[in-house]
Amino acid sequence: MPSFDMPVHSLQEELKRRDQLLASAHIDKAQVKPHEVFCTKCNKSIRLGPVRYWNELWDAHRQGCDNAGGRIQEDVDDDEASGLPSEEVLALASHTDTSPSSAPPVAPYHTAAGPGVDSISSGTLPGTTTSQMTDEELELRSLLEEEQRLLYRLHRARLALRIFKASKSTRNHK
Repeated sequence: MPSFDMPVHSLQEELKRRDQLLASAHIDKAQVKPHEVFCTKCNKSIRLGPVRYWNELWDAHRQGCDNAGGRIQEDVDDDEASGLPSEEVLALASHTDTSPSSAPPVAPYHTAAGPGVDSISSGTLPGTTTSQMTDEELELRSLLEEEQRLLYRLHRARLALRIFKASKSTRNHK
C-alpha cells in the first residue's frame, strides 16, 4: 500500500511499473506483489529488487528464461538453496590463511535453517555456554560467522551485478 506522504509522481511511476508487469507474458497476475512476481514458464518466484514493482530484473529473467527454454540459472538463488558455500567463497577462504590448519574439516551447513545457526549467531553453540567452549569451538564459531559475512557480501555483490546488467540492457534498448 503506498504511503500518503509519497510524492504523486512516484506513485504514478509505481502504478505504471505495476501495469507493465501485469501486461507482461508469463506472469501469474494473481501473484504479482510489490517486490516479487511468479514466472509461469519456469514456475519460479522472481524477486524484483528494492523498488516496488521494479521490472528490470523481471525483464532480465524473462529474456534468460526464453533463451534457456523455460529454465534460467540464477546463481544467487541456487547458492542459497543448496546451503553450501559457493566456489568464490571457498576460493577466498583458501587465500585468507596460508598456514596448514590442525582443526578437523567442518561439514557444510545450511545457512538459512541449519542446526545450531541461531545459537551460533547468538554467541553459543547448541547446549553450551561461552565459558564452556573450547578454543577449537570458539575458532569454529568465529569461522562460521566469517563465512556468514562472506556469503552475505557475495550475495549483495551478485545482486548488484544483476541490477547493473539489467539497467545496462534496458539503456541499450532505448
